[in-house]
Amino acid sequence: MDDQRVDLKGTYEHLLDVKGRLTLPVPLREQLMHGGAPTFSLALDSRNIVLMPPATWRQFVDRLNALRRTDEKAERVRRFILSEAFDCHMDEQGRALVPPKLRGFAGIGREVTLAGRGDAVEIWDRAAWRAYIREGRESLVADARELDL
Repeated sequence: MDDQRVDLKGTYEHLLDVKGRLTLPVPLREQLMHGGAPTFSLALDSRNIVLMPPATWRQFVDRLNALRRTDEKAERVRRFILSEAFDCHMDEQGRALVPPKLRGFAGIGREVTLAGRGDAVEIWDRAAWRAYIREGRESLVADARELDL
């Protein structure tokens, strides 16, 4: 990759090992590692964990830091997100320990689904992902039309 743009896509079903490690698929791993170590962060809706490549994480932190320091809501969001973010370190086999604290917040068990979202990868509990997709299909066409897609 010549630039910082990523195109993280696809859905992958995996199992966390007994230590809570996740083997990242090669197509995702290569993009996530571009420019350094990616970052684990809790999704704003707390239903999944987001794994962001360095450039995406830096853009997100810049947006957080641009929020007014005197705004109580902004401080709460900034404090929560940044205090619960972790660098992602991979071993030689491409495994990364998914932080137990984040797994607990997001309700993630051993069976997970990795879902590309363009700029990052979401890590979901497999049952929660399937329920989300099942529920979302009902409104997908209407939502897409409303967004002019």
